[in-house]
Amino acid sequence: MSEPLRITLVTSDLAIASAIEPIVAQEAETVLTVEARGIESLAWSAGATPHAVIVVDRDGRGQGLEELGRLRSLPRFVHCRMLLLRPRLEAGDGVLELNSGVHDFLTLPIVPAEVTSRLRALADQHRLHETLSEERARVDHLNVAFHTGFDQIIRLLIRLVDLHFPGAEARGASVAALAMRMAARFKIPERFLRDLELAARLHELGRMVLSDGHGEDDERDRRPALNPGAASLASRALLQDVDGLKGVAEVLSAVYENWDGTGVPDRSIQGQIPLRSRVLRVAMDYLSAIEARPEAVEAVLERLDEHAGTRYDPLVLAHLHAALSEDGGPILASANHHVAIEKLRVGMVLAEDLYTDAGLKLLTRGTSLTPSSLDTILRRHRMEPILRGAVVERAAA
Repeated sequence: MSEPLRITLVTSDLAIASAIEPIVAQEAETVLTVEARGIESLAWSAGATPHAVIVVDRDGRGQGLEELGRLRSLPRFVHCRMLLLRPRLEAGDGVLELNSGVHDFLTLPIVPAEVTSRLRALADQHRLHETLSEERARVDHLNVAFHTGFDQIIRLLIRLVDLHFPGAEARGASVAALAMRMAARFKIPERFLRDLELAARLHELGRMVLSDGHGEDDERDRRPALNPGAASLASRALLQDVDGLKGVAEVLSAVYENWDGTGVPDRSIQGQIPLRSRVLRVAMDYLSAIEARPEAVEAVLERLDEHAGTRYDPLVLAHLHAALSEDGGPILASANHHVAIEKLRVGMVLAEDLYTDAGLKLLTRGTSLTPSSLDTILRRHRMEPILRGAVVERAAA
């Protein structure tokens, strides 16, 4: 045992203490303390909490049981074993004591062999408790390490998508915020919300797999959007075999299914489509439309409503309207726009300082791009890729 078994004998009877002390002394790693002032004094003592307490009931009339019950109610004594030293039990005796929190009995007059047997049983229980505590601590440590590692993997995936499509991280956060608003209105159980939030933050993952990457050929960026079913299948293929992300794969794989059964990839219809996928689809499409027309919130909502019962679940659209009107107002597009370096154009205005990935500052916020400054950026980008892209003012984009 890493620490000795601590036993407290509660008695003011010197004869009983003198009889038990030498028996305990023969047991290795077992320490006996005698508390002559009673159970109340033990309850408020500042010393180490004993692993077992022996209470004396010399007449066998349940003396001290009320105090023992109060002792057991204290948090620090929850795991403490309670033994009652009393005259030998007769048939039917001991029920009151057991109901009062007594775990075991020792008999008067004291029988050394019986005391030794009880002490060794307590030692075995103590060792088992220590082993379980150590295992619990080890499992807790492994859980923390696992969740830390898992969170880092999620962060890596989000960063990869963001590097591939600059601004994807911010877009994912906005979609997640709106999706969680709507999920709250549906009272989706909390255990399902994490998958929905991660699906929202990773909803462009499938597009990344299908895209060839950054480039000046706009067709490559549009191709995944023209085949959303392929993007859904790509997300599912990436995530479905990863423990902890199977639920995310399920949400993303059905996000482009239509309410009327005309969607992809499986042509699921109405209730066959997971509710979280229906919620995510509306959140994605609303925010995508707002990105394209930031000043036209009502027009965007009207356009979505035109597809109620065909593309979208009408109830999800109703909750979208409610969420936007009651939960802090409509979610609007950012005043800034995140673009890949290859998409920068003369006349765009930087909304943030532009740095290389190595930390070299190229241009300051507010710079209006000229042919000369744009050429400098592109030449530097060819030598040292600026993977995070640039943030420009939307009005000038």
